[in-house]
Amino acid sequence: MILCAGAIDTPKLLLLSGIGPVDELAAHNIAVQHPLSGVGKNLQDHCGVFLADHLGPNFSSKVEWAMSPDIMQAAGEQWAKNKTGPLADYYSNAVLAFIRDPKLQETDEFKALPPDVQKYLSAVNVPSFELVVV
Repeated sequence: MILCAGAIDTPKLLLLSGIGPVDELAAHNIAVQHPLSGVGKNLQDHCGVFLADHLGPNFSSKVEWAMSPDIMQAAGEQWAKNKTGPLADYYSNAVLAFIRDPKLQETDEFKALPPDVQKYLSAVNVPSFELVVV
């Protein structure tokens, strides 16, 4: 069985289920089901900005929809009634880009970061930017 509760709650769910570092589980009186030292470790912030807000209401029809309590309520009622309408496909289609720019490591801001953060951000599998277009 594979169980996932998202990027934030999956480590919590694993720990509460007894999967994780033995010492940490024991400190909370959780029976160890499977010792796994990395669970809940090295979690990183993941920031995001809803740019459509900044681009104005004419950028996308979804901006008006998402910012209108009346439209949102009607969409919720339609979804509850027959599982159709804007909520049926909102965020169901997106384009994602993970962009890596090594030049960022040459900036004064990067060099001012703690060494462990620099090391993490320098890993080949960590993007400099993530772009999502919905």
